[in-house]
Amino acid sequence: MKSKYSLNHHYSPQTPPINNNLNLYSVDEGFVKGNMFRSLYQGYPGFEPKLAAPTNLEQAMMHEVQKYTFAAHDLALYLDNNPDDEEAIRLFNDYRQKAQEAIANYESQFGPIQMSSSQLNVYPWGWFITSWPWEGIW
Repeated sequence: MKSKYSLNHHYSPQTPPINNNLNLYSVDEGFVKGNMFRSLYQGYPGFEPKLAAPTNLEQAMMHEVQKYTFAAHDLALYLDNNPDDEEAIRLFNDYRQKAQEAIANYESQFGPIQMSSSQLNVYPWGWFITSWPWEGIW
């Protein structure tokens, strides 16, 4: 079965740019640059941000978790100062939902990554089912 997760991530956006009044980057590009807001991003001279390419399915799925979690968090910070921005609230909830789905998909294959995970409601204790990152799996 072919996976929907790409192992060939690179700097170019995987999702289409967002056409809105917020002037946001796509989720992939914002994650690589560390800022979802085009008007706030200032790159370092001579540095081109790029994403390390995942080499396996676990890394590709973790990338999905990280990029949507980052996008939701960046919009949450914006909403702290702009609580009446309906477009930002809609996007925040979309990214939050996608982050939750990515987390559930990751945890169903590789085990828990959050203390709130239902994967921890097992015996033996769920943290010890898989290897730790420093045990040579990355």
